[in-house]
Amino acid sequence: MTTTAAAPTPVAVASPARDQLRWIAVSALAGMTGLVLVWWSYRLTFAPGGHHYTVFWIGCLVAGLPPAVRAVAGAVPAWERLTQVVLLSVFLMGPKLLRTPDRPLYHDEYAHIVQAEHLRATGHLFADNWLVPVIKSYPSLHTVTAYLIDLSGLPGWRVGQAVILLAHVLAAVGAYALVAELWHSERAGAAGAVTYMLNAGYMYFDSQFSYEGLALVFFVWTGYLAVRISRGGGWRTVPLAILLGAALVTTHHLTAIALVVLLLLLCASARLKPLFLLTGAITCFLAFWLLAVSPYTLQYLSPYLGTGLSQLAGIVSSGSGGRQLYAASTTPFYERAAAFLAIAVLAAVAIVHLVRSRFLRADAGARLGWVLYGGLYFLSIPLILSPMGAEAARRTWAFTFFGVAVLVGGLFHAGRVRLVAAALGFVVVLVGNVSAGQNEYYRFPGPIVFGTDTRDVSAETLELARWLRAGVAPGERIATDRFNGLQLSWSGGLDVVRATGDLPYWELYLEDLPPSVRLADEMRRRDVAYLVLDERMTRSLPVLGIYFQPDEAFTVHEPLDPGRFDRYFDQPWASVVLDSTTVRVVRIDLDLFARSAR
Repeated sequence: MTTTAAAPTPVAVASPARDQLRWIAVSALAGMTGLVLVWWSYRLTFAPGGHHYTVFWIGCLVAGLPPAVRAVAGAVPAWERLTQVVLLSVFLMGPKLLRTPDRPLYHDEYAHIVQAEHLRATGHLFADNWLVPVIKSYPSLHTVTAYLIDLSGLPGWRVGQAVILLAHVLAAVGAYALVAELWHSERAGAAGAVTYMLNAGYMYFDSQFSYEGLALVFFVWTGYLAVRISRGGGWRTVPLAILLGAALVTTHHLTAIALVVLLLLLCASARLKPLFLLTGAITCFLAFWLLAVSPYTLQYLSPYLGTGLSQLAGIVSSGSGGRQLYAASTTPFYERAAAFLAIAVLAAVAIVHLVRSRFLRADAGARLGWVLYGGLYFLSIPLILSPMGAEAARRTWAFTFFGVAVLVGGLFHAGRVRLVAAALGFVVVLVGNVSAGQNEYYRFPGPIVFGTDTRDVSAETLELARWLRAGVAPGERIATDRFNGLQLSWSGGLDVVRATGDLPYWELYLEDLPPSVRLADEMRRRDVAYLVLDERMTRSLPVLGIYFQPDEAFTVHEPLDPGRFDRYFDQPWASVVLDSTTVRVVRIDLDLFARSAR
C-alpha cells in the first residue's frame, strides 16, 4: 500500500513590486492629504488666530516626509527611489500652485507671461519689457511657452504652469542623476535630490513662471554630462553638453555665469581636454551673448554682488550697519530658529565630509569640483547681513545647493545615516530654508495690502484693467505705479511704460507742475496718453518701500499730499475720465501737455 503526502498549502507571498507600489500609493495619498491642509492654511490667513503657519507646516510635512524618507531608505530599487523623488518634487511645488492657480502671483511672473504671450501674438523676439527689461535678451522660456500655446490652444498661464512644473521635476531628477553618478549609488542620488529640493527657493521662487526655473534644468544636466565626460564619456558627449550650455546662455544670465564657475572648478579638478573644450565653448558663447546681445546684463547684476560686498566690508570694518535679520517679521519663533539651525545642520554635514575625506584628499576629479562648488554656499552666507548682498546670496543658493546635495549624498553612500536623523534634518532644513527665503506676503494670501506685488490685486484693479482695455486706443501707452501696472499689462493687455531716467513720469506724482520739458517731449514721442493715480498713495506708504522701480531715484518718507492728485481737475491738458474710491485715470492731451512745459 502506497501513501502520498498531502500537498503543502500555498502561502501567499507579497511580490516585491506590489510592496513598492503600495509605498508609492502611500506617498501619493499623503501628498494629496498634505496639500489639502496647505490649501486650508491659506483660508485660515483671513481668520484671526494666526494658526495658518502651523497648519501649513503640518500639511507640508504630511506631503513631504513619506516620499523623502522612502526615497533614502535602504534596499529600495532605483525605479521606486526615482518615483518618490518625482512625487516629492510635485508636492513641493503644490503650495505655489495652490496660492494662485488662475493667474500670476509674483512680479517676475507677470513680466515673463506678458513676454511669452506677446511673442506668440507678434512673433517678435527681443521685444522690450517694461517690468524686467533684461528678460528681452533671454527668450528661451518665452519661445518654448509661445510654441506650446500655439500647439495646444490652451491659455498662456496654464501652459506656463505646465512648463515650470516639468522643469521643476527635471531639475530634481537631474540632481538625482548627478549625485548617483558621482557616488555610484542610487541611494546617494535620492538623498542628493531630496536635499536639493530643500533649498530656499525651490518651493516658491523657482516654482514661479520665470526663466531661472527652466535654466536650472539646463544647468544640472550640463553639469551631469560634464561628470560623464570626466569619467570616460569622452568627446562624444561634448556636443550635447555644449548644446545644453548654449540653451542655458539664452535662458538666464546668472545661471549661465554660475555654470561657467562650476565648469572652471571641474577643469581644475579633472584636467581633461574634453572638459577644457566644453568650458571654453560655453564661456565664449556667454561672453558673446553678454557683449553683443545683452550688454546691459552686467550692469543689471552688478549692484547685487558689488554693492553687497562693499556693504559687507563696511559692516565688518565698522561693526554696525548690517541688516537686522527677521526685522518686523511675522513668522513664528520656530521658523526663525529653524533658519539658523538649517545652516548649522548643513555645516555639520560639510565638516563630516571634510573629516571623512581627509580634508578632500579622498575626493578626486569631478567630485572634488562639485564639493568645492557646494562650499560656495557657505561662503555666501555672510552676505545675508548686507541689504543688497542678501538678495545676491539667496539667488546663488539655487545653484550651489547642487554641491550641497553632493555632500549629503556622500553621507548616505557611506551608509551612516539613520532614517530618524534624516527625517529630523529634512524637517529642520525645509522649514528653515523656506522661512529664510520668503516672507509672509510672498507665501500666504490675505487681505489687500498696498505696495506688495502679491497682495495688491483687488476686484477694482481687475475691473480697471478691463475698462481701460476697452477705451485705450491702439498705440497709446499708460503711465502708472508698479502695482497697478502688473494687472494692467497682464489682465488688460495694455502697453504700460517703465519709469526711467529718460521717462521720469514720477514727476507727475511728486513734483510741481508744469512738467519738465524732457518729460513732456518724451511722453509725446512715446504716446503716453494715460496716467493712472492710486489714491492709496495719499494714505500710506507702500510695503516694499518703492512706487515704481527698485532703482527709482527718490525716497518718500510719508504719504503723498492729496492735492497732487486733485490738481489734475484744473489742468487744461488733463481730463479725469475715471474717478473711483481708489483709482483716478487722467487722459492727457499730449500736444497741450508739451506746450505747457515751455
